[in-house]
Amino acid sequence: GGYRAQLYVRGVRDSKVFHTRREATQWAATREIEIRTKADTPESIYTLGEAMRKFGEEVAPTHKGENWELTRLKAFERTLPITAKIGQITAKDLTEWRDKRLACVSPATVLREFKLLNSIFEHARRDWRWIAANPAKDVRKPASPDHRDRIITGVEVRKVLRATRWARGPSKSITHSMANCFLFALCTGMRSGELTALTWSQVNEKHISLATSKTGRGRDVPLSKSARRIIDMQRGF
Repeated sequence: GGYRAQLYVRGVRDSKVFHTRREATQWAATREIEIRTKADTPESIYTLGEAMRKFGEEVAPTHKGENWELTRLKAFERTLPITAKIGQITAKDLTEWRDKRLACVSPATVLREFKLLNSIFEHARRDWRWIAANPAKDVRKPASPDHRDRIITGVEVRKVLRATRWARGPSKSITHSMANCFLFALCTGMRSGELTALTWSQVNEKHISLATSKTGRGRDVPLSKSARRIIDMQRGF
């Protein structure tokens, strides 16, 4: 029924059907010249992998979750077409990636990964001007998991203390300190990152002063008598 001319030049695919072979050949030659003489754009120069490396070097270090983001960026190399030009990545490609990941990991994990991927494309669009549109915007995100309430029971607390051989008095080992940290978290509600970064200069008589937190703002954590006794056991260790 005709002749189809197909070509792939500099990452650009195109095709068209003609009545004669001569018309198809002429169109292909003209179209190839058009593509080759067209000025290169960032969309046809930079790859998805280069965008990920740039994000890891310039953006991730400004985030508290830098280590997690760098680990996830490395893992993306096994699940995403990092050699493809960033302008060639479509919403369909990301939808297929999402569905494959959902078959392997939980929706919560895919949601976290997708947010990171969306951030990479958004920086490439808004800050680096590598792409004109963010393909992740047209992909349906996995549903957020239901919030979980988890209360540690007294029985579980005693099991942890027995396993760590906790005893009252100054800390004498890393295991003892870990148990104190566990009890201190129960008394104050502080997060693990806040506890491990805590310094004595932040400890006051009745409260702990945190310069920053998960929300990005500082806060004061009140100290009960029990919390004060626990933290005093860490002095000198």
